[in-house]
Amino acid sequence: MEWEVVLMAEILQKLIPWRRKREIPVRREETEEALGAWSLNLYRDLQNLFDSLWEAPFSLGSAFRPLREFSFPKVDLEERDDAYLLRAEIPGVTEKEIDVSVSHDAVVIRGEKESRKETNRAGFHYSESYSGRFERRIPLPREVDADKATAEYSRGVLTVTLPKTERSKARRIPLLQS
Repeated sequence: MEWEVVLMAEILQKLIPWRRKREIPVRREETEEALGAWSLNLYRDLQNLFDSLWEAPFSLGSAFRPLREFSFPKVDLEERDDAYLLRAEIPGVTEKEIDVSVSHDAVVIRGEKESRKETNRAGFHYSESYSGRFERRIPLPREVDADKATAEYSRGVLTVTLPKTERSKARRIPLLQS
């Protein structure tokens, strides 16, 4: 039985695309008691596989990671003590062409970038500029207060400030002196 588990882990390691490692918070004492020490590596391996599948939907994970380069808009999500700061690069559109919606666990950015019709002129070989409808859903690591969220658009960059709920803010715990 034990050698079958080791063999299965080796087979899974060969199937999983290794591009980057992630630290996954795991309560070791609970997991080790229930499944044994070998399951931690297997859990991380499977988590990496599933994460890579979501990075490039409808693909085989990181084997098609270059497709991610075509996702639009490009976003950065920064965590601060009291809020998340999301920046999205959306050049070539106006404020009226962007729709931002926020729920407690995700931000959705929708819009439409008008296509340029000048690709038929002489000397124009190809166009890499994005045009058309776009939608991007960005999951948030923790709950936010959607009613207090704000958004600004300036110079092609959308900035969304997402205040954390009181429940999701980190708290400092003072040490008691003995």
